[in-house]
Amino acid sequence: MGRFGLFAGLLKRRGASRPKSGIGEDSVAGLSPGPTLLPTNPPQECHGVATVLPSEIVTRLCRRRHALHLNQAELAARIGVSDSALSRWERHKASPSLADFCAWTEELAVEITLTDREPPHVSP
Repeated sequence: MGRFGLFAGLLKRRGASRPKSGIGEDSVAGLSPGPTLLPTNPPQECHGVATVLPSEIVTRLCRRRHALHLNQAELAARIGVSDSALSRWERHKASPSLADFCAWTEELAVEITLTDREPPHVSP
């Protein structure tokens, strides 16, 4: 299971809610606007765990921020992190926690869609 598969599994196992977001109906580079699926009851073992986000996702989130005419300090204040933390995420120098990632995508009104896929078949 890939790193993002863990997030998909968490959503599938724990259920999800769709929080409302006040940002418009724009679309940037294949990411559709709208609320982000957030786990309603995340498992204890995932608290504070940061994983490496695929660079394509981070790049698209950066583009979305620019499309909304937000600077890093403005977005960071909205999601409750320092602007230096957001800068490190966008430069691929650090990864956000799951909670921070959800806040980041929610504030940008980006919906991340995860789909199940069949695990690779292993021959006996």
